[in-house]
Amino acid sequence: MYGRILVGTDGSPTADVAVSRAVELAGKTGSKLTIVSVGPEKEALATARAAARAHAGSGVEIGRAACR
Repeated sequence: MYGRILVGTDGSPTADVAVSRAVELAGKTGSKLTIVSVGPEKEALATARAAARAHAGSGVEIGRAACR
């Protein structure tokens, strides 16, 4: 069904729900997941990394990206 899923986060509780649902969908469909955050590069990457770490044990292949 899906090969890749992209989800954005700003580190807020609402975004955490979106990331959790994306991880769940990726797990069910065998998709790769990329978590992206926008802002100053260091902060955005730290936000994306934190979201990925929160789901490290999910079995889903998770990549991270930051955009300025």
